[in-house]
Amino acid sequence: MLIPRFSLRFLLSLMTACGVFFFVVTLAVQGSQWATAVCVAVVGLILSMLVQASTFGVAWAFTSLFGLFRQPESATSPFASSKPPPQVVEPQMPEE
Repeated sequence: MLIPRFSLRFLLSLMTACGVFFFVVTLAVQGSQWATAVCVAVVGLILSMLVQASTFGVAWAFTSLFGLFRQPESATSPFASSKPPPQVVEPQMPEE
């Protein structure tokens, strides 16, 4: 699927939220203190998300680069061994 499916309700909600946000930005430019605080909080959240995404990208690139030089480990169970585990109750022969 190349084209994502967006509903009309989602797009109208997104446009309404953007309209409200930019109205608050307009009030902040006009000097309203609460609007300035809201704008600073939103910009802070966006910057926090960008820093987290960039940190993830650097860590992912670092592990991808150095993961190429590592030998793949064989898939074995940490609980498997060459002999069966010790039995708590000894097996008994069935009575005939």
